[in-house]
Amino acid sequence: MQTNPREKAIVVCESFMTPRILTESLGHVLFKNFGVKSIYFLLSNILPLYVAGQDTGIIVEHGF
Repeated sequence: MQTNPREKAIVVCESFMTPRILTESLGHVLFKNFGVKSIYFLLSNILPLYVAGQDTGIIVEHGF
């Protein structure tokens, strides 16, 4: 990496169907091994609303 992970917040985009154990394991690795400052877990289907500056809307998701 070209940046110090201890100085940055991490945003993780994940699927609604991601098992909780994987999310917890990733958080553990990022905190313990990389020493990240904070982690934000966002659902991938909600992210387009945040990018557009909206808090409500209709999202059409297709594929896997």
